[in-house]
Amino acid sequence: MKQPRLPQSNRPLPAQPRLNSRTIILSIAGLTKAPRRIAITDIHAPIFIVATEQDHVAPWRSVYKINLLADADELVFLLTSGGHNAGIVSEPGHGRRVYQVAGRTDQDRYIDPDTWQATTPKQQGSWWPAWQDWLIQHSAEHQVSPPPLGAPDKGLHPVGDAPGTYVLLK
Repeated sequence: MKQPRLPQSNRPLPAQPRLNSRTIILSIAGLTKAPRRIAITDIHAPIFIVATEQDHVAPWRSVYKINLLADADELVFLLTSGGHNAGIVSEPGHGRRVYQVAGRTDQDRYIDPDTWQATTPKQQGSWWPAWQDWLIQHSAEHQVSPPPLGAPDKGLHPVGDAPGTYVLLK
């Protein structure tokens, strides 16, 4: 069977890859100054992963494969009820929400996703407090003040406090 011919473009490829969610997150975290390719095995910081049971974009068993790819000293995997949006944005107070969370170190043996789901206890409520506890455990004792807003030396002065006045516009 003959393969279909793909349309050709005369446009040159970009010199650098475009930003995607991975490079944006890494840039925000200060792990890279410019978009560049990295391997998950290059990340040695503790990792907290969240997946949702009915996610149609990132099925949880696929997300769980990070356990095979990551070389982190510690990895926490959390599975929450709900789908792509509702499972993530369900703040504390949603009585029908359930989640499972368990961690592993780089010394622990791999557990397949179905065994993990069957053996990890279910907990009622939002997953946010579990994440908050993890963040506290992995944060410095003393809070660091955020950098000042704007760049006055470049003529860029802050207009106002976050989130900005545009949120008040109708």
